[in-house]
Amino acid sequence: MTKLKTKIVGLSGAGTCGKDSCFLIINEFLASKNINSERVALADPLKYELNEFTKKQYGISSFTIKKEEKEIIRPLMVCHGKIKRQLTNGKYFTSIAQGKVDENNRNGAITFITDIRYSAYSEDELQWLRKNDGVLVFIERFDSDGQIIPPANDDEKENNIKLKKSADYQLKWITTPDLSVRKDCVYTQLSELIHKLEYENK
Repeated sequence: MTKLKTKIVGLSGAGTCGKDSCFLIINEFLASKNINSERVALADPLKYELNEFTKKQYGISSFTIKKEEKEIIRPLMVCHGKIKRQLTNGKYFTSIAQGKVDENNRNGAITFITDIRYSAYSEDELQWLRKNDGVLVFIERFDSDGQIIPPANDDEKENNIKLKKSADYQLKWITTPDLSVRKDCVYTQLSELIHKLEYENK
């Protein structure tokens, strides 16, 4: 039986570990090979749902890229997301994302989910990724003192243990503004995944 192509890649790890940066580097490589890939973030609908509220109440957009503003509204974002997940046994955000994943599959694009965070319910984000024949990359970033950037909260800490154990690939890199160093980390540590995606999509 012919093995299905890898059409969905999940990225996980503590907040600010570099999931989006990892995607951008792989996306650039794939684009150079004329292979399409699309970023999908499970948390984006949450940001849309809360944006008007956070702007009105705190003067902060939920889409802010400022670290200090993100930290101010993070507890609200986490709480809202947790309630939505509890009401749907973890399926609220994945059910929204499924449509985009299916669309990308039809269009021949690889989907990168840049925020696989949970494996608590029987049909949670990790389980959903596997149901879509996806692979998981767990990312850890080290600061200048060699310490791993810690999870943002207890939920993240608990789930990261499960996600790291379940990961198909792991990426460890240092905090640096040097893009060439970050690219070297990705190309070296994730070479098997990158070449697999390239080979399968020739």
